[in-house]
Amino acid sequence: MSRARLAYKLKSMAAIVGGASLGFVGLLTVSGHADFYRRFLMPAVHAVLDAETAHQLGVQVARLRLLRAHREPDPGVLHTEVLGLLLSNPIGLAAGFDKHGEGVLGA
Repeated sequence: MSRARLAYKLKSMAAIVGGASLGFVGLLTVSGHADFYRRFLMPAVHAVLDAETAHQLGVQVARLRLLRAHREPDPGVLHTEVLGLLLSNPIGLAAGFDKHGEGVLGA
């Protein structure tokens, strides 16, 4: 096999493996796979972005509606009552997350 042919095959293999890896990471990111977020995505984000940049990126993701809403019903164990209001889960956005109202429709 010639050197040029080998280089072409290696380049093609790298493109296929890279594309499949990006597709897999994208699928896990959009699906909200908890182990993937905890073990891989969030440590990578923390290594690359400081807190303020990550915050601004989160607001822009909400503003542009890049991630879909979680559509599965919350498990009953998460239901919480606060001041007479029944909440499907005890998790919410922190006050001031979107203090300028940029991502209101997406959050």
